[in-house]
Amino acid sequence: ARAIASAETSGPRGGSGSALSQLVPLGRGEEFDFRRDPHVAEVRLAVRPLRALARRVQELLSQFPGNAPLQLLLRTVDRVLRLPLSAPVAQVLTGVEVVLQKAHDWEGVAAKHVSVSSHIKALSAAGGALAPSGAPLVAAPPARDAAQDAGA
Repeated sequence: ARAIASAETSGPRGGSGSALSQLVPLGRGEEFDFRRDPHVAEVRLAVRPLRALARRVQELLSQFPGNAPLQLLLRTVDRVLRLPLSAPVAQVLTGVEVVLQKAHDWEGVAAKHVSVSSHIKALSAAGGALAPSGAPLVAAPPARDAAQDAGA
């Protein structure tokens, strides 16, 4: 089976908005089941942001060899990219959510010059297209208030 990473990322999506926000006939007398059915056109929306994040993490690993959070983030991205194109959309979406959480974990300890925030935004938007609601995924972690920062 072809992996998600091998999905073509160019070409028209067809129609407006997320195809998953509407019920998509599958041609076998059934409607689209988000938890069970693949949808290559939607899943491929996550490929480009996942690849870009992987490249950025590899750059950071060249600066910080052996950094455990970065290694875990890269392994998680690679796992999602290796999912088969026939994987249910829900499985791919779950993988994207885990990647976003690992990326937020890195952001929590990273200085601005080693940030992956732009990649988080792009992947969150792509993942939102996969979600039935179409809403962006994994909102930014809540801001810390001054009392937390002061150790109170």
